[in-house]
Amino acid sequence: ALLRADDVRAAGAMLAMDIAPWSGPVGRAAGRLVSGPMMGGRRARADLATTLEAEDSFDLAACESPVRAPTLIVGGAKDRFYDRALFEETAALIPGSTLLMVPGRGHMTAAGTRSARATIAGFLDAQA
Repeated sequence: ALLRADDVRAAGAMLAMDIAPWSGPVGRAAGRLVSGPMMGGRRARADLATTLEAEDSFDLAACESPVRAPTLIVGGAKDRFYDRALFEETAALIPGSTLLMVPGRGHMTAAGTRSARATIAGFLDAQA
């Protein structure tokens, strides 16, 4: 909604709080300051908004055929956009999937932790 309203600074502040939830008001202010150059022009922001709206409206439970591929789901326990219940529901809807919830991490940083990278590498190695 912030991107659709072209409120780039508020969108940047929200993004900064997900990247560094521990940073508080300082992180929010930094996000507001650097958001313009980082989010590109009006067309790029509209494309991002369209992508986010598509993600948010997707309903795995409504799919006619289940996912059959080996699946690792990595989520941040402090994700500001998707809560633990959604990650758990997703895992329940994909037979044999594995869910890794990374403590203390948000949407953008969960997969970057040492333990998550090791889990991802192990998962990919097992599929090779």
